Amino acid sequence: MSCFGGIMNEYKFLSIDRFDSVNLKSSVFMLSHNHSDHTIGLASAEFKSRLLTNPAVKLYCSEVSRNLLLINSIYDEIKESIIALPVNSPTILKIPNDNDDKNYMDQTITVTCLQAGHCPGSVMFLIQGSEGDVLYTGDFRLTLDNLTKMPNLSQYHLNPKTLKSVYMDTTFFNPKTFFIPSREDSLKLTCDLISDWLKMGRDRLVTLKFKASLGYEFLLLGLYKHFNEKVVPVFFLV
Repeated sequence: MSCFGGIMNEYKFLSIDRFDSVNLKSSVFMLSHNHSDHTIGLASAEFKSRLLTNPAVKLYCSEVSRNLLLINSIYDEIKESIIALPVNSPTILKIPNDNDDKNYMDQTITVTCLQAGHCPGSVMFLIQGSEGDVLYTGDFRLTLDNLTKMPNLSQYHLNPKTLKSVYMDTTFFNPKTFFIPSREDSLKLTCDLISDWLKMGRDRLVTLKFKASLGYEFLLLGLYKHFNEKVVPVFFLV
């Protein structure tokens, strides 16, 4: 579960993956992916009002995340305020002065979406501006091979540039999860377990219970290909 409050130390006008409480005062919003612990407040009347009464204030996310959001009619009224950002292509965003601050000075940030490998549409945000370069990972699955394919991120490894801050998912920062199997290894183990179970009798059934509606696509497709059987998952949303 995400415990990030939404606001960075460097760019306090920006809220990521949190859309309630003090975050409603932000003038730029970003969504890393569509899991429910990262969308708190997103469908609330207060957040919708924040966007609808301030046309310059937008919600930024990947194109896939935007499409997934708009499947739900609850977001229809803020459709025009949800802006898709390209992946691996820096985008300059102007920070709106929606509060009529007399001391406001034109300010921009450069935002680059990077593939997070967590679920469809998930991205990390590389934010560059006057307060330094900052990386927000959201939930991510990054390998060294992935890193070499991200020039916007690998520049901090190959060149004398530094990230001022990294806001990182630490879900598995635990000695008990020192080793995380690859998706391929996990799929093979699951197929083996199911095969052993089905061999015990023709009346054997397999039920897949998931805690989210996104992120299991590789597994589901792999099971379908392996067993040549239709797979119907049961989701328990949290």
